[in-house]
Amino acid sequence: MNRLKKMIAGLQQARDGDLAVRLETSGRGDELDVLTEAIDHLLDRVQASHAIWEQSQEALRESQERHGRLKATIGGMVHEDITERQQTEEALRQANETLRATLDAAPVAILDLDTEGRVKSLRHEISGGQGRPGPPVWRSWPPQKSRSSAFW
Repeated sequence: MNRLKKMIAGLQQARDGDLAVRLETSGRGDELDVLTEAIDHLLDRVQASHAIWEQSQEALRESQERHGRLKATIGGMVHEDITERQQTEEALRQANETLRATLDAAPVAILDLDTEGRVKSLRHEISGGQGRPGPPVWRSWPPQKSRSSAFW
């Protein structure tokens, strides 16, 4: 009966998480020794499976950490790219506003041509100084190049 109580105590230890516990055989080769060897073999397999499970859990944690770092890096890159684009768009908008204000305030005629010489835009009147339109800079198109032309 003493062997059976030791076997039960060992199984209770294993149940409580001590997978390193091993049961002792009497060396008699009876049914209790066969059962003890089978339990020890089962505990060896459970312990090996538990070790594999712990390794997989560690690998999973490392993978999740790498995923988190990658996600943070990608998120930062996307945020940085969007921020850079927004800053570029704002700078372009301000430059266009500045150019428009400069052209509107210019006291001379301004002709904007494309690369083939076609008119893209034309500010054709000179301001009279009091917000009133002034006289046209030229009266015919295309303007004549002369020494008296302020435009050419």
